[in-house]
Amino acid sequence: MLANGNNAMNLQELLAPWRDGLVLNAPAINISGISEDSRNIQRGDLFIARRGRQYDGSHYIAHAVA
Repeated sequence: MLANGNNAMNLQELLAPWRDGLVLNAPAINISGISEDSRNIQRGDLFIARRGRQYDGSHYIAHAVA
């Protein structure tokens, strides 16, 4: 369950606050969870690939998608 109390959130709704600064045509898909740890990604989750002090999340995108 997401923080908003729903079981899913639409990707377009999630990105809406940042639309003005982005050239984005997000697909109308539902997201059931969000994680920055590719080991915890489940089908329907959104993977946030961010760079940290020790790891670069972009190196784990393929693992998160698989």
